Amino acid sequence: ERPIFRICVLFVDEMEAVARQLGRGEKAMKHNEKVDRTGKGVKQDIRPTDMDPALAAKRYKSFEDQTLDALEYLGELFIYNLINAQGSYAKVEENIIKEMEYQSSLELNPETHDIIHELPRADEIIQHARQNLVRRLDGYAKDHEAMFVSVTSELEND
Repeated sequence: ERPIFRICVLFVDEMEAVARQLGRGEKAMKHNEKVDRTGKGVKQDIRPTDMDPALAAKRYKSFEDQTLDALEYLGELFIYNLINAQGSYAKVEENIIKEMEYQSSLELNPETHDIIHELPRADEIIQHARQNLVRRLDGYAKDHEAMFVSVTSELEND
């Protein structure tokens, strides 16, 4: 059975990203203090961007300047969906589930795909139809020039 890939990019605005980074830092600090107090558990790493709002904002700006361009380019190569990840984890999970259900509704069952995968794609059909149209128009212009000119003039005036 062929694999099915569904790709989503979770996106938050700068204010939310900074708030989440700082929240992660605060949570890690509390956890590490508990580890120090009790001697139980493993300390979590705390990045500078988890503690400093200016560094967190700079990190987001770097994401905007570098990663978003790469994502736009990848969007030309394969389909992915941008999901609003603002709000609670439950709301984000709900958004992800909705998007996955939507993407699933657009896909053929594997059995159906196996039956029709050899048929020409829509872009191939369109290209072939255009080639036939060009051939026919050139033939009309060559073999029936007077009538072709008359018809095109009538269409222009209509």
